[in-house]
Amino acid sequence: MVFKLKSSCYLFLLAFILFTDTSFARFLESDVEKVDQEERYNTETYNDKFSYRYPSDWNQIYEKSDAGVRMNAGSLNATRFDYYEDVKLHAANETAGFQFNQHRHEDVVEQGTYREIRANGFFSHGLYISMVSDGGTFKEYGDVGWALGYGDVRRPLVEILYWSVDHFYDTKKSDIADERTSQTWTLALKSNLPLGERVLVSLGAEYDHPLTWHRPSHGYLYKYQQENVNLNAVYELSSEQKIILDFSSARKKESKAWNQINFAKSLDREVNISEMKWSQKIAETVNEVGGGYIDRRAAYVHRIDPANQAQGLPEDMSPAHSKRDETVLWATRYEPWIAARHFMQYGFFINYVNLKESRHDVVAESKVQWAWEYRYLTGTRVVLNTTWDINQLTDDFPYDKESFKPWGGGDIQFIAAF
Repeated sequence: MVFKLKSSCYLFLLAFILFTDTSFARFLESDVEKVDQEERYNTETYNDKFSYRYPSDWNQIYEKSDAGVRMNAGSLNATRFDYYEDVKLHAANETAGFQFNQHRHEDVVEQGTYREIRANGFFSHGLYISMVSDGGTFKEYGDVGWALGYGDVRRPLVEILYWSVDHFYDTKKSDIADERTSQTWTLALKSNLPLGERVLVSLGAEYDHPLTWHRPSHGYLYKYQQENVNLNAVYELSSEQKIILDFSSARKKESKAWNQINFAKSLDREVNISEMKWSQKIAETVNEVGGGYIDRRAAYVHRIDPANQAQGLPEDMSPAHSKRDETVLWATRYEPWIAARHFMQYGFFINYVNLKESRHDVVAESKVQWAWEYRYLTGTRVVLNTTWDINQLTDDFPYDKESFKPWGGGDIQFIAAF
């Protein structure tokens, strides 16, 4: 069934989402532990992130399943992984349903685990109401909320979601002297709009209300706010080809000030990522060519009393790259290999990085990829992925034992969907 709306309705919905303040995800108490260290992103980070993505059909396999798990661990540097983990369990009949969704992501800058537990009630004409919570051990940090939507609850035509973040904090807090003079909450809107027979536009927006948290028990004042918007459009050129557009914009502001040592640090970061990809699938073979542009801005400020510089401070004091433009280009091919259960993907990735407050003007990083996928049960697959540094292969020729270091990185991926 294709839902049709007037063009004025589309323009209103698009304008509402693109110009509404939003957030990547609701506030987690773990955000307080460390103000993000922006400088940990090096010139190869986004090249790695793009080359470590799941094979193109894994997202569709996972989204269509009622139960599943997928994991991805890719090396970003000598000490850190880019780690993704998703777990889901869905059950429903005609009148009610249950959903458990958990998403975990950790890289060199941010770490977080987001959980959503839903009890859904379905009504006539495609309407539904959901009660949501996040589970967890500490009652003071428990999130609860509700959602109202229309369409399939897994990919609704439109849904409004409200989270009362740390709902029981005032009555269940473990440190009585601590208080929040401004409490945070999250409001989210998502929509999946078919435009005719060939185009699907998915829109998402979240807004985290600013938080002000006085913590005398820990000796600091913490402030937080985060906003996010996402836009995805898929255009079916034919039964075998499609073009995919992605855009995301995120803004995060946080600060932390210690009372006793006159030390404070703050972050104001905005990240905009735009992508365009052409994809062709013929039987089991998938060819893709794409490009992306990353605009990353961060104002990272330290303030400290000179008399306290010799003291052991709770966080790293190193400076950050505050302005970064980056272009990423890639091409991949995924196809059967050897036997029915074995597949491989090979590709080429290059990124041009402009670190505007660095001594480098433009840095180019290029890698080739070779990955092996093994399918050992229906819906269960594992990938071993390798990347090889072209810069090392070309710049250090002729090689000796010390200079020959072509390894660019690698990751392992797993999915089980039922």
